[in-house]
Amino acid sequence: MKRSIIVGDGLYSDEPFITKLRDKGMRFILVVKPGDHKVLMEWVKELRDMGEMNRYETKDSKGRELIYEWINKVPINGKEGSIEVNYFEFWIKDKGKVVYHNSWVTDFTIDKENV
Repeated sequence: MKRSIIVGDGLYSDEPFITKLRDKGMRFILVVKPGDHKVLMEWVKELRDMGEMNRYETKDSKGRELIYEWINKVPINGKEGSIEVNYFEFWIKDKGKVVYHNSWVTDFTIDKENV
């Protein structure tokens, strides 16, 4: 049986929905927004400040900077026993100006090869 990968916006990146996906054997990549995930973003900030975030930078064919950051196994919220997710962010900078930025959570283990 092929496994489904669910892709969704920030409305779906909460623990109850992710639990349902896991129960059904589905994988996921879901947008997370800082205002909707304060505890998760606090974890990310602390881990970034401690130098625990992974980072990869490169340039595309137009000379724009592509910046990837990720960390595996962070709690989705502050509740005791909260599920862990893998988090990643992506920026595009053109001449030093951010022209795109977004962040996601997933159950895929993230590394430099798949970010």
